[in-house]
Amino acid sequence: MSDEVNRDYQVGSSSNNPGSMAEFRQYINESHHDLVNLLTHQMTTILNPILADNESKYDRLVKQVERIARIVDYDEGNVLKNPEREENIPYLVRRDQNANEVLNRLHTQRGYYYQVTRIVEDILNGMGINVGLMHRPYFISAFPSVVKMTEVPICVRTPKIITKFIGEAGESTVEHIAHYLVELENLADNENLRMKFFPTSLTKNAFTWFSNLRPSSILTWAQLENAFHAQFYRAELNVSLTDLLAIERDDGESIDDHIIRFKNAHNRCYVSVPESEIVKIAIKGLGLYMRRKLLNMHIPDLAYLAERV
Repeated sequence: MSDEVNRDYQVGSSSNNPGSMAEFRQYINESHHDLVNLLTHQMTTILNPILADNESKYDRLVKQVERIARIVDYDEGNVLKNPEREENIPYLVRRDQNANEVLNRLHTQRGYYYQVTRIVEDILNGMGINVGLMHRPYFISAFPSVVKMTEVPICVRTPKIITKFIGEAGESTVEHIAHYLVELENLADNENLRMKFFPTSLTKNAFTWFSNLRPSSILTWAQLENAFHAQFYRAELNVSLTDLLAIERDDGESIDDHIIRFKNAHNRCYVSVPESEIVKIAIKGLGLYMRRKLLNMHIPDLAYLAERV
């Protein structure tokens, strides 16, 4: 120690020489190298167990869940009966037994099973495994949390969605979206509320489709609408100009019924056509006699045509 102090003193003195400066630099370098080695060793000692623990964390959790599952489902190698799968077999209460006590004991036994099983299921679902030991599926919304947490503003009534989309032939996805937005009224301006209430407009096959969407897969209204059209849109419901031109008055069909049928078809035509051209197409389907009768008349729209014929 005295040599090191003496060396430091000599280095700091005014009588330094090149040799002593070189020795000092070497001493500093050696000390620095030793310090780096010491820190590296300490960091390795601390971090290695943490890294190893992180790598095996998932495996250890899986083993723990499997162990719990074995405890729940097995009793000395014999599979326990799942109460949910048991048939509703009557239990005979003897005369010396209290019926209420027997019933409470049965409820306690089955309740314990359900409680432990639910713990295992919660662990599995927390790991992202959507499965339960009792084969009970868990619903996880396709919407993000921000959509589910969005509330209707105070003093605004919650919308009552009457129009329901089933998902069967003959239904128009475009018309359903239009009906839904009308029923939302002012809330339709809020994208989150638009998404939140849309499932209430679905039923049967359509709601089954929604409930099976991948969790957190729908983040915007555009994604929801596109997914809805992709699943249920039917091109055969659309009417083209060619279809309108092919509509003719049937034998025995009244003029009023024909015009109503033409209007219904025109409503499903998503091609933008001037009203005057639509009137010409409608007149063409009325037959030769009506075309001659209306030849020199100015008919601005279908409503006026219905009055004139």
